[in-house]
Amino acid sequence: MTYLSLKDYKNAENFSKKVIDANNDHVLPAYINYGTSLDMQGKASKAIKVYEQAMEDFDNYLLY
Repeated sequence: MTYLSLKDYKNAENFSKKVIDANNDHVLPAYINYGTSLDMQGKASKAIKVYEQAMEDFDNYLLY
């Protein structure tokens, strides 16, 4: 089970940030989980910024 599936959005947010900071092979899914966890906590503006950063880092991959 993941923090998102458990609706534990604060832990999903924290863990996703750690994965992004580690800059390994799981960064793109971490950005998606991070943005989703923020959105589910009512932090839509922050979520949008996370998604925009991911699109910049991954050459607009999330647009496809």
